[in-house]
Amino acid sequence: GAGRHGERRGHEQHVELGQAQASMEKYMRYSQELRDRAPDNPGYRMELAYAHSNLGSVARARGDAELALREFRVAAQISESELKSQPGDAARISDLADIWSWINSTLLDLGRLQESEQAAVKAADLMRILHDQGKDARASAKYADYLLLLADIQLQLGQVAAATDQFESARDIPTSLLARAPSNAF
Repeated sequence: GAGRHGERRGHEQHVELGQAQASMEKYMRYSQELRDRAPDNPGYRMELAYAHSNLGSVARARGDAELALREFRVAAQISESELKSQPGDAARISDLADIWSWINSTLLDLGRLQESEQAAVKAADLMRILHDQGKDARASAKYADYLLLLADIQLQLGQVAAATDQFESARDIPTSLLARAPSNAF
């Protein structure tokens, strides 16, 4: 019956996550080999950050938030170091913002609201750099998304005034994007 179908789906999901874990571990080994062969190559160092981030995503999906958090923090450390060497690089800024967003979500999973808020602030602050340049509508839209994530956490913390400010800032972004490009469906 329905119960057996649910069990089968749960088993399939477990197998899929196991396969994803194996793939990400292989990707990690390749990334480490590349970095070891050419430690001065920034692209290889970023591959290592992506590998840690991917392992964090799989760990989170498997319900191991503590392991996920460790992987995301290593990814953030590498990514922050790379951003320092190329401070204005838009792709690096966006990548690091994404990692802080994952850290934020994982801290929420663990019920660590204060730390989650700090991570959400970091993600939003990074995307604000790109939003303020006014060149990339997708970066501005992502900035709005991160402001909404931050507002949600602030509401949970009882910071209603701060949350309201974030909501209003986020709401204004799509309006200004639409005014600049009224035919853009995105």
